Amino acid sequence: MKSIPPEIDRLIWALAEENNQRAMDEFVARNPQYKTELTKRLETVRGLRLGKATGSKQSSPPVFRPTQINQQVNTNLRWAVGGMLSVAIAFAIYTAYSFSQLRTVKQTVQPISRIPQVSSIPSPLVQYEKPKLLQPEPEKHTEPGEGDVLPDPPTPTYLKPKTVKWRDVRLVSALKLLAAESNLKLVIAPGLVDQPIDVDFQDETTLDILRELGKTYGFTPVEQGEGEVIVYPVRDTGVPIGGSPTPHDNNKIGG
Repeated sequence: MKSIPPEIDRLIWALAEENNQRAMDEFVARNPQYKTELTKRLETVRGLRLGKATGSKQSSPPVFRPTQINQQVNTNLRWAVGGMLSVAIAFAIYTAYSFSQLRTVKQTVQPISRIPQVSSIPSPLVQYEKPKLLQPEPEKHTEPGEGDVLPDPPTPTYLKPKTVKWRDVRLVSALKLLAAESNLKLVIAPGLVDQPIDVDFQDETTLDILRELGKTYGFTPVEQGEGEVIVYPVRDTGVPIGGSPTPHDNNKIGG
């Protein structure tokens, strides 16, 4: 499998950590080629969580029972061995995946060919001259004329129209998925209420979707430039959901 784009890689990890079945079904419907990778990430996260849960159970002190000393020791030993095996399996899966990614990157790097060095062989009869290496001609840069049309810069992903339709998802999860799919850096300020929401937009940019969600669920997205947005848990009136006032920011998305 080819290397996974960074934004899709972050999205798969976020889905595996959230473990939201509806969001995962929506993702697989749009990206069926990453279904196997999503399943692997889910198994890895579950293995790590199982190892932590088993280790926490082991740390509790056993109940003192004089008549069942051997049975209690054997039980604690089984728990300890099981926890160590779970952690070892999860670590082995993560290590194998990381090694495969590193190996893929190494294979894409092409070795730099070296220029062979020709040494002169002294001879009493024939004199050899060292070959002269041809110097590459400098590139000629032409300045654009007055009549030339310069190409337009590429449009960022978060400024392109998209269609989103989710049902009964958490607000924070929805914001993270929108940012990951649009290659947008999103910072969520403390105090945002993570409530269940419905998302249904057609042919809207990510910034417009964030603005409309903010009007409905009580937050304000503020664009910082260069593909970064900060979400403040305040309404357009400047009063935060928690109750304490927050200064206005004149750089809000949409004016």
